[in-house]
Amino acid sequence: MGCSQCIVHCSNEFVDKEGKHVTFSLEYETIWSMGGMTGIDDFDTIAQLDRLCDGIGVDTMDTGVAMDSGYKNFGGGQAAIEMVEEIGMGTPFGKILGNGAAAVGKHFNHKRVPVVKGQAIAAYDPRAMQGNAVTSATSPMGADHTAGNVVGEYMAGTLDPLKPEGQMEASRKSQIAMASVDCTGLCLLASFALTTPEGGGAFLKAMNAKFGLQMGPEDISGYGDQGSEGRIGFQPKGGVYIRR
Repeated sequence: MGCSQCIVHCSNEFVDKEGKHVTFSLEYETIWSMGGMTGIDDFDTIAQLDRLCDGIGVDTMDTGVAMDSGYKNFGGGQAAIEMVEEIGMGTPFGKILGNGAAAVGKHFNHKRVPVVKGQAIAAYDPRAMQGNAVTSATSPMGADHTAGNVVGEYMAGTLDPLKPEGQMEASRKSQIAMASVDCTGLCLLASFALTTPEGGGAFLKAMNAKFGLQMGPEDISGYGDQGSEGRIGFQPKGGVYIRR
């Protein structure tokens, strides 16, 4: 499994008690959104919810946080399964739930709707990670944790997530870095290898060979500056293009 053409192909398989396949890639965002957000602590139920979302074609994160509306009892695994099944059946409530957290919050006039600019928040609470709050507020995509996640600086202890000092600068730096990665078409997870001198140097050589360029390390961040405004990218056959 894994994403098409990705060199990492990260995945896992969840099986039931008889060893039969239930779902692929039951990962932490799904476990959080279908578990922690809903009060469900049974992995078999969470796996079933993941399978349903995959089959129907909805995002597990968006669907999980949408269930924080008081419509069903907190922690009710079977109730959660029945709610997601309604999306596939096209019931009136299923259509609302299938449209995500913002639609559910509006429908129930819920006091706590975990979205920014209509985009559901992932497992990075901006109330306790102020740099990520800056990213959500300034990114055109809203609550997209891949647009400029500063969790690495928090984990390294170089930035206090609860103090405003340095959050804006960290968010801006991270957003430019991610725009640079997006310009190359590289997966966010695979891009972590570029933080090492060996990985970054090898990738730069590959990019230059592929597109017939002579970029240096500073050029990649320069593309991120422009790419963050949606104006630059790489053509499939080489070179760069500028969108006006």
